Amino acid sequence: MQFSYEPSAYPRLYNAPNCSEVAAISQTVDGAPLSHRQITVYESGGNLKDIDHDSMHCEPMTYTLIWPYGEPGWHISMPTGGIRQAKIRHKLTMNEYVQYRIAVWGTEAPGDFNPIINASKLIQRIFVDYCLIEGDRLKFI
Repeated sequence: MQFSYEPSAYPRLYNAPNCSEVAAISQTVDGAPLSHRQITVYESGGNLKDIDHDSMHCEPMTYTLIWPYGEPGWHISMPTGGIRQAKIRHKLTMNEYVQYRIAVWGTEAPGDFNPIINASKLIQRIFVDYCLIEGDRLKFI
């Protein structure tokens, strides 16, 4: 990748970055939150297939370093698994799933390893994706 710029034309616009932060603007041209997000993948036969962000395959396909064995990610029908014994709902919300995945446990037992927390610079990209939870919440308003 090569960047071409004329620093004398707009000096403030072309300042070199002085930190390694990641940001996301998740809105349409009208300023509304995105109504539909998806990723496109190649199937083994070479065909293209669209996968919703709600699919259990989206996270493992996006972050293969974090999910090297293809374990399923969050999906709409994910059960709480005994975490919360509520009579009203038995499904895990995306917010609860993300809180669990990025939790830092005080004392890790040998063999316990949180790949997201130890993902170095990749964690910034993951957090930007997880910030899109707000867009999902706004869809129901």
